[in-house]
Amino acid sequence: MRADTIRQIRDHRHLIDDTFRQDLRHQSLFMELLRSGGDVPTQLTRMNRYGVLGKYLPEFGEAGG
Repeated sequence: MRADTIRQIRDHRHLIDDTFRQDLRHQSLFMELLRSGGDVPTQLTRMNRYGVLGKYLPEFGEAGG
């Protein structure tokens, strides 16, 4: 992943709020990721590293920053 992409992710994490989490489109995309059959653990690790997983799933905290 390019540095500017990571920077954009980190700069916009604040947009992940209750409204974002409750949006059916976002829920569907997240479930699609989990069902993709791809390297899900790596994707979840990246989401955690960049502070997205904890914002999307507050139960995981904001360990990524």
